[in-house]
Amino acid sequence: MKKTKPTAIIIAEDHPLYRKALCDLVRGNPDFDVVAETGDGRMVEALVEQFKPGILLLDLNLPGMSGLEIAQHLRDRHPEVKIVVLTMNNDEAVFNSVIDAGVSGYVLKESAVDIILECMRAVVGGDHYISPSLAHHLV
Repeated sequence: MKKTKPTAIIIAEDHPLYRKALCDLVRGNPDFDVVAETGDGRMVEALVEQFKPGILLLDLNLPGMSGLEIAQHLRDRHPEVKIVVLTMNNDEAVFNSVIDAGVSGYVLKESAVDIILECMRAVVGGDHYISPSLAHHLV
């Protein structure tokens, strides 16, 4: 049986404690590998260029450049990178803007750990994933 290479992950989250928790979560799973992390929105695009991740876990509220701006820039430059937004924002207008920017996943930070991993597996498989608590935005 051939072992598959773990999916490279970049984590862009400005809160150090939450970023560490995300790194620990991802590193605890053999399907994923954290290749870089940052708390600065201005660094994200350079890290994507350098590491060419399969997934970018992206906070919407980053200093220097917002998650929405980053998603919009990466949509055309790196369409192969699956962007999963992690946010506390459940506002429909923000949700619609982020979805329009081409993200593959939208997960509320209040979600359980298994939801974040489920989302990551879904987007690696080519699907889109929205936190179940946001399903009403899709109707």
